[in-house]
Amino acid sequence: MQAQWSIDTCRDWIADCRTKQTHHICNRDSKRNSSVFPSRLVYVGTDQEEPRSLRLHLLKDSDKPLYLTLSHCWGGAKVFTRDPDTQDVMMRNITMERLARNFQDAIKVTRRLGYLYIWIDSLCIIQNQEQRDEWKEQSEKDWLEQSAIMGHIYRNSICTIAATGSPHSHFGFLQRTPHTSSLANFESEIQRGVEDSPLCQRAWVFQERLLTPRMLHFASDGLYWECRTQTASEFDKLGVYRQRNPNERMNGARYPDLQEILAYERDLEERLNIPNNPCMTGQNLYRRAQRNFLPPGYWKAADNRYQVSQGFPGGPIARLEDLGRFDNIGSRNNLSYHWPESMHYDFGNSYGSFTAGRSEQLAFEKVDEGWLGFRGSFAALTAQFQPILVDYEAPTVNHTLEQLLFHRRWYDLVDVYSKGALTYHKDKLTAIGGIVQQIQDNHPKKAYIHGIWEHCAHFDLLWYVTNPRSEERPRGQMFPTWTWASSDGRIADGLKDLSSWRPDVVVNMEIVSLETSDQSKSSVGPVNASDSHGTLRVRCNMMQCTVDVVSGQYLLRNEQGDTVARLFPDLPVQEGCDQVKVHCIDVVRASETTRGLALLMTSDNSGSQQHYERFGYFSTEAPPDLSFAQPMFKNLQLQEITIT
Repeated sequence: MQAQWSIDTCRDWIADCRTKQTHHICNRDSKRNSSVFPSRLVYVGTDQEEPRSLRLHLLKDSDKPLYLTLSHCWGGAKVFTRDPDTQDVMMRNITMERLARNFQDAIKVTRRLGYLYIWIDSLCIIQNQEQRDEWKEQSEKDWLEQSAIMGHIYRNSICTIAATGSPHSHFGFLQRTPHTSSLANFESEIQRGVEDSPLCQRAWVFQERLLTPRMLHFASDGLYWECRTQTASEFDKLGVYRQRNPNERMNGARYPDLQEILAYERDLEERLNIPNNPCMTGQNLYRRAQRNFLPPGYWKAADNRYQVSQGFPGGPIARLEDLGRFDNIGSRNNLSYHWPESMHYDFGNSYGSFTAGRSEQLAFEKVDEGWLGFRGSFAALTAQFQPILVDYEAPTVNHTLEQLLFHRRWYDLVDVYSKGALTYHKDKLTAIGGIVQQIQDNHPKKAYIHGIWEHCAHFDLLWYVTNPRSEERPRGQMFPTWTWASSDGRIADGLKDLSSWRPDVVVNMEIVSLETSDQSKSSVGPVNASDSHGTLRVRCNMMQCTVDVVSGQYLLRNEQGDTVARLFPDLPVQEGCDQVKVHCIDVVRASETTRGLALLMTSDNSGSQQHYERFGYFSTEAPPDLSFAQPMFKNLQLQEITIT
């Protein structure tokens, strides 16, 4: 296939997302964008210019041009950037050959898609690669200003070009390694091509993917598309539709019905010359049935898994209401399709090809309560309408459940974000600041402090590290130990196993005060060392325990030597170096278990208040091979302590 085929596919994806009723959520969100725009963009010129212009363009306050953004890996390579020496020259002309290959490729794509502007961080923000003292103040000032609006820059772009398969700036992203692949399912395509890519290992990219309305992934094996409604690839251009936000159903929003979806897909098939393959249609029906149209538990079956054949009742396009009534689907034939041609994209003189074949077994699966995923959680957190949870046994609003639901959705994001790598630990909260900013736009009364939401802080404190690696806090650690931002490991929610809707949750710890600087309370941008401290004062039950390491498991024993809880330390405790004395506080009791924090007393206890640092998280829920003494906390007096 020719280069124009890929360009036309990209243009169709963008145009459909911006205009089609089937992309209702994308259209709605684009109308809610703020008035904050970048102060500079790279102007890529028009076809009428000879030679074609390439220069840095300063925007006026009233300017709101259509522009693209670039998401890429620097990879430690030195590249041509905007700095105090080059910025005046860049206003007149940028020499294409001086740019890193990723930047050259991004400019080629921008021109071929028909846009005039693109935002590239290292060309639009003043850099100081040379570490020159005379540039330090100017570059730091510009970084503070631009990083504070980074979320708006991506939210207001038309689309983000992602150099997904490129490990560093000089690698480029338009070339591909030709190979043939047998793909098990669409999810494995995305996992291999996008999620496991060099780009998506960067923490910064998480918010870029969530905030940009659309993203074109140039992966090592092909072209992928993401927006708030749809994920697709050049091998499956219709792809899958994203789960819609349940809150919006409650808000009376109208969604396109099945016939509108199918009409849209037939139109797209004709424009993209997709073969009229009933297996493809059946596959799309399967995906929409699983992800879009049916509530959790809709499909009823003994094992909740059925293969589907081409022999749908009513022809290749079956009615969902008919499929939904099936208790058994008689035929067990596999669905398969094969693209016989090589697929190419070409944005210049560099191109590659991919030959794809797929044979897959399709299954209708019952959808559990985790159906939203991190994208759905973000959509729920940024929705203007929030559900009001009512305790039906006592007709009052259950604020504890509301707080728990908000907490669960927030930690869906933290979990995925914490997997990404950061060059500088001080950027831990800055790199997620745009996401926080968008949540606060819809919840302006909810205070956010060092990664914790104040209204549900008692839940947000119950995080743990799934893979503690370093025996010390991260170098350059600037944050209080009670926040997940103090760790460089992967973060998990200590309450994830609780039901979101009717949990038996009792909060046993009272937050007396959460004291921090005014700057860190209000800002989601870069945090200075002077603004990063925070003290948490709580009133709680507390008991002393000893840490014991048994077969790789961390356990807590009381003064009588009984095992009372399982510990998840923030830092690893070496076997043979255990017997550490920790102070355990009771935070939440739920489902007959206690969840809380293990603390270490600090040397700063000269005043009337006792000061502690966080050591880890504990739960009294025993693993299958152990039993714990119960209860852990009894006959204890409340104490007021300070955690730093």
